[in-house]
Amino acid sequence: MFQRYEMCIAHEWDGLNNAPNACERPLLDDRPFPSVYDDDSPDVRIAAVGDLHGDWACLIRLLELSRMCTLLRSDDGRVVEACRWSGGPHDYLVVCGDCVDMKRGDDDPVAEVAYAEWKILLLLSQLCAESDGHVIRLVGNHEMMLLDGEATYRTRRSVRNDERRAHGDWRRLWRQTDGIYRKLVASHGGYRAVVRINRWIFCHGGVPHRLVEQLHAEHRIDGDRTLEYVNRFYHRVVVENLSRAEMHARHGISDTLYHQLWQVLWTRVYATPSLDARAPCDEFMRMIDRLYPTPPGGEAYRLVVAHCVQPSHGRLPYTTEPSSVSIRTLLPQRAIDVSARVASHVYDAQTHACIYPRAPDAPPECPPYVGVNGDCADATSAHTPRVFRIDCAMSHAFDALFDATPAMRFAREPQILVVTQVDGASRVAIHRFR
Repeated sequence: MFQRYEMCIAHEWDGLNNAPNACERPLLDDRPFPSVYDDDSPDVRIAAVGDLHGDWACLIRLLELSRMCTLLRSDDGRVVEACRWSGGPHDYLVVCGDCVDMKRGDDDPVAEVAYAEWKILLLLSQLCAESDGHVIRLVGNHEMMLLDGEATYRTRRSVRNDERRAHGDWRRLWRQTDGIYRKLVASHGGYRAVVRINRWIFCHGGVPHRLVEQLHAEHRIDGDRTLEYVNRFYHRVVVENLSRAEMHARHGISDTLYHQLWQVLWTRVYATPSLDARAPCDEFMRMIDRLYPTPPGGEAYRLVVAHCVQPSHGRLPYTTEPSSVSIRTLLPQRAIDVSARVASHVYDAQTHACIYPRAPDAPPECPPYVGVNGDCADATSAHTPRVFRIDCAMSHAFDALFDATPAMRFAREPQILVVTQVDGASRVAIHRFR
């Protein structure tokens, strides 16, 4: 498989422009894909990752860690030559956007693999086409930036690779409606921004409560129809390449609604470090109460997002300038317990201690929880709504920031969220690797 990728690069790349090569041709499929997967099988298993950002080696290791793929290695075991789907029909592999754009800071990454973005898009499409399970690649804000010709986070190597193919203007590969990279992003449902698998909702940034409320007020759209509406919008953006003006003229989408639809990829309510722990909790509860009202005693919904804030020149952005706070407080990766709407807290993954100042009436000890930063495994209460943050880019972006903080080094390791069904309830584990 991978040898074929290298042959396509060597023999079918120079000046090919938007014409698909032998590797791409069988994988271009921009038909609509489902937004909702209701699967009542006791064998359901979900593995989710986010923000690969062009890290080919990280993807290969995560696929192996998911136990849904088998890696075929060379005789000496050092080189991975192919990747085959080994999961079953009730297995779901979810990639929550931002497969592209590896550059962070002024220098290009040393570990960048040649043609990594292309290989990632191709491999995930190929696994989707060949598997009897479900490989779901969602769109992220960085895919949308590239489709708009934004090059801020492109590495020099990736730009040179595209220029070699386009003979100059590499942006045509992404921006034009028939652009080969645009087609690969859209392929096999890659245009989708949000999906629901049973009681689990996956997206890149989040589903804004204002979007949910506006769709209900203006169009009487609720529940699964909201997710379908969002994904139809992104199908029109990615596949049909419609502008804001065309969206308004053809589909009656107002500027306000257009903005809220973009926030599914761009919202930072779950990603930006903040000293107000209640803001993301309130946002989630307002959204879920409108989208999927849960009767008392019913199984709660869970939201899984990526879109982690990355440091610039070793410094993290803040929503509130702190006077004296520890690096642990500013860690963007977090699990948010929203079981209490007023006295909500964000907990540290390894110590279970509050990482935000407690409210005066808060209990003396924070309860255990399922986090996203450490070795976690917990059959969580089916009645507790939660938000999970996953992000693979942390493994590279925070190296310099955490070198002097040994206790935080676990946060540099890519993670994968795995959901299985145990006695009719969801069991969650966060696995990490070095």
